[in-house]
Formats: sequence, C-alpha cells, structure tokens
Amino acid sequence: MKASKKSLKIILGVVILSLAILYPGCAEEEPAAEIEVSGAERIIRINAQGDIIYFSETVLWDEEEFTEILEDKQAFYDSKIEEFKETYEVDAGDFNLEFAEDKNSTTLSCEVYEKFNGDWYDFHWLLNPIGLDFLDSPFEKSENGLSWEGVIEGNKTTITLDFPFPIENCHAHVWQE
Repeated sequence: MKASKKSLKIILGVVILSLAILYPGCAEEEPAAEIEVSGAERIIRINAQGDIIYFSETVLWDEEEFTEILEDKQAFYDSKIEEFKETYEVDAGDFNLEFAEDKNSTTLSCEVYEKFNGDWYDFHWLLNPIGLDFLDSPFEKSENGLSWEGVIEGNKTTITLDFPFPIENCHAHVWQE
C-alpha cells in the first residue's frame, strides 16, 4: 500500500508539472518578430501632442546600402511605408521620407492616430513588434519622457518618447502625472 501511495504521488507530481509547462496560464504573450533593419544605427523618436503621436525613425546606413537606396528613392519610400503599416498595424498618415546624403541616412516620419483615449497613450503598437516593454526592458524615465538604448536585430537602437507634461507609465501606457 505504501508503494501505491508513493507511486500515486509521483504520477500526480509529473501530471501537475506537465500541465504547468504546457499551459503556463498567465504568461505574457510572445512578442512579434523583431523588425529587420540592415542599417548600422536606428533612432526612433516619438513626440505625443494631444490626440496625435508624431513618429520618426532615422536609419543610418553604410555607404553601399545607402547608394543602393538612392538608386530608386520612390521604391524605397513605398517599401518603407508598407513596412511601417505591416509592422505597427496602426491608423497613420501624413507620411514623409527624407534622405540625408551627407549622413547616409533616411528618416521616415508620420502621424499615428487613435492611440490616445483622453487619459493615456497606448504604445503596444510600438513595443510589441520590437519585443520591448517600458518596465521590463527597462526604459529610462525622465520627468517628461522615456528612453531606451540597446541592440535590435544586430543594430544599435535608440528610442525616445517625449510628452508635453510630467508622466507616469506602466508596461505599454503613458499618462499625465
């Protein structure tokens, strides 16, 4: 009888452990695949003003890549807009792409809509595709902003978010203090 109780406890333990591994319950959703940018450095700037989030992404390219980009600016422009829409899946408009030949850089800018609910800004759209989180990554917090520096897809990346007021934040939301 003692062997049966011991066997039952072992079996029960294996079942519970298996369930915990197979069904993690409250585990966070895996972030989407990271964006692949072949440039040497990437700088994302966010400036929130009222209902609109102003997005800008500057990529500093090596000379060979930038020369290829300049050969067909319109095709590159079209592909960057499409990439933005597919990656971030947000309502956005007023797209612009600047080419700085003296710096071998491109800057994509646009306006992002419908991510302010009147009380807080939602940044899941920005953070999930690149696998970041304001608290766990962690972002540096200043009175009116957040910033992060690190490597994404092998590229040095800097992200800054600026607000016109002192802020508080959680994992993916920012609101006025």
